[in-house]
Amino acid sequence: MMATIEQILREILVEDLDLSPAELRPEADLVADLGFDSLSFATGVAEIRERLGVTLSKDAVFSCRTLGDLQRLIAGQLAAA
Repeated sequence: MMATIEQILREILVEDLDLSPAELRPEADLVADLGFDSLSFATGVAEIRERLGVTLSKDAVFSCRTLGDLQRLIAGQLAAA
């Protein structure tokens, strides 16, 4: 079975950014709730590109306020590819 965007994003956030799975709710604010900073965003973008083949612009990623926003951005990029 193919992993979903949500599953892959969760793996990236837990494995590469050391976040707790319990924190990863769609409504979680990337900065306020999950503690994202510029390094977190850069690491996340690189891992998303590697694992999903999606290149996200810095502006597009910074426009995402919540984890759900980021999932929708990735889904939109995959659909457009």
